[in-house]
Amino acid sequence: MITLRMTQSLLKDMKAKPDEQAADGLYSWHANIIKLNNRKQILLVNDETLLCLFLEGIRAGQLDKLQSAFVQTLREYLLQQKLEERAVSLYLEEATTFSIAKTNSRSVIGTMTEISFFQRDDFAHPLDRIGYHNRIIRKPLNYDRPIEAFQKALWLNMKARAGG
Repeated sequence: MITLRMTQSLLKDMKAKPDEQAADGLYSWHANIIKLNNRKQILLVNDETLLCLFLEGIRAGQLDKLQSAFVQTLREYLLQQKLEERAVSLYLEEATTFSIAKTNSRSVIGTMTEISFFQRDDFAHPLDRIGYHNRIIRKPLNYDRPIEAFQKALWLNMKARAGG
């Protein structure tokens, strides 16, 4: 199960009620609404690795569309970054169910705020913008890049699920 930890503004916009059960770490993502050129976008940041995604074209109350766009964008981005397809598929098996929760990490919210400050729209493809933000070194990750931290965590997750 993947947990989307939404800010109050996003919970209100999506007309969602938070659940009590929630995943932690690699399967937990913080989500917030940001604006770029007066267009609403949803910024998602992984709790453990600070990997970020941007979703466009999701309107108020379209929670199902948000979930399907999240899975599709994450798959496309990770495969574009040459991550092993088996590891990506194994991770996304958990994306069949979602739980909604309130935010619980000021550190992740601070990272989201920082990402939104450096938001630009001069990229040819939306995945290029995601790649730009995930190649920036982050202090909470011991000065690692989010994509590299996610790749390591994905590999450890795959190894743990394989039993060895």
